[in-house]
Amino acid sequence: MNMRYIIFLLVEVIIFSSIILVQFFLSPYIGAPFSVIDIIAGIMILFLLGLLFYFLTILFQKKMQSIPIKIKIILSIPCFLLTSLALGIGLSFLGIG
Repeated sequence: MNMRYIIFLLVEVIIFSSIILVQFFLSPYIGAPFSVIDIIAGIMILFLLGLLFYFLTILFQKKMQSIPIKIKIILSIPCFLLTSLALGIGLSFLGIG
């Protein structure tokens, strides 16, 4: 396996785990009667996740451009499933989830 595929998988794990963890920990606080605090929290979350994604793509853009889109999709689906499975097992082991 080429090193660029491993780097791509590591970046995907970081992205997927950050999205899942943010959704898991902040879903009880953002409810149906939206208030100003919910909107501010949503904007802050989107800003921080966007900043993370931006820096990851800038950092690894040249290495990821050479991977075809079909391979990216094929690698992303099992990566998402394994990341969510690992986070589920890890959080349940810690007694959080």
